[in-house]
Amino acid sequence: MIKTETAKLLDSMVMDFFPKEGNWKINCFKREKIVSDANLPCHLRDVDWLSSLLMKKYDLYSLGEGVVREYVKDSSYFNGLRSEYEQKIVKWQIEWMRNDGENWVVDSKYGGDFFLFSPMCDYAFRKGIVDTLLAIGMDKNAIEEGIEKNIDMWLDTYMNLAFLNQYDPIFSSYRITLNEDDTDEKLQDIDPVFKENWLKYRKYQYYQEHKESVEAYGVLMPEMKMTKEEVEILEGYLKEQGEFRLNQIAEFKKKKQSQEPSILKQMSESAFYGLSYEDCLPKKQKKEKSKRKVFNNVFGKIPIKRH
Repeated sequence: MIKTETAKLLDSMVMDFFPKEGNWKINCFKREKIVSDANLPCHLRDVDWLSSLLMKKYDLYSLGEGVVREYVKDSSYFNGLRSEYEQKIVKWQIEWMRNDGENWVVDSKYGGDFFLFSPMCDYAFRKGIVDTLLAIGMDKNAIEEGIEKNIDMWLDTYMNLAFLNQYDPIFSSYRITLNEDDTDEKLQDIDPVFKENWLKYRKYQYYQEHKESVEAYGVLMPEMKMTKEEVEILEGYLKEQGEFRLNQIAEFKKKKQSQEPSILKQMSESAFYGLSYEDCLPKKQKKEKSKRKVFNNVFGKIPIKRH
């Protein structure tokens, strides 16, 4: 067992061993064995590697590898500092992904690079955190802890976006008008009660899929405590309302598409004169087109990930 005096000495040294910020570099995907600060995020649970870095950084060779290794393995102080650093990494990863950060793993079954347009974008985002940090060698429990403790940073945002992607797609919000006398026609607004209940059920599903992590590290929301009977009633309601909304969208798209050939014909005929798509639109439609900037407002600061 390591001596108390030695443990206290090492405690005083390692106060600045872990970085104050949780950012990491792309080289961590390689998980190189080179003992350097740059590779620290991808070796946080490797006792031998951490011992080597500790000896190198603080010139502890006189203590002996065995003593340093025992300290890294058993010191509650050192392991507490490491846990704090792991949580900084998870939080940084969430912030990075929310703000157009590159080089993170996104599952193709949830839309790949276009996951933000998927009705499963909340699934894609959470799985992206886990898959990316596992790929650089982080501990799974530490990742789950960070996700649940920082759930307010991402869950509502991406669940709302998932709902909009399925039941209020941005491309369906406008139609092409044929002349200036046409009355603007937009997709009917969503029933707010339907949306509220959809989100309620989505959070219930989230709990069912991540029950262990929620109970260990997170907060059990009221939506997650529904009884089996309540869930069955809600499922019936959402099935009926969901089908109704999808039919609304389908009918709207049919009407919209029936107008498009005339615009395409105008574009073809005007090609000889060097006119653009916007030139083919009536004045009123040009104004309507400018309103599509609302797209950026819908997604807020949630950007499309690019490699």
